[in-house]
Amino acid sequence: MKEVEGLFFPHRTVLLTGPQEVAFDTTLIELNPAIDPQIFK
Repeated sequence: MKEVEGLFFPHRTVLLTGPQEVAFDTTLIELNPAIDPQIFK
C-alpha cells in the first residue's frame, strides 16, 4: 500500500483470468488535480 495525502492505495493489482495473469503497477496517484475550465465548454 502507498500513502498519498493520508489515504492508502494499492500499488500493485493482479487479475487472474483463466491461465493468464495481468499485473498493474501504479506509478502515479494525483488527488484533486486542477482541472482546466475549458474542458467544460
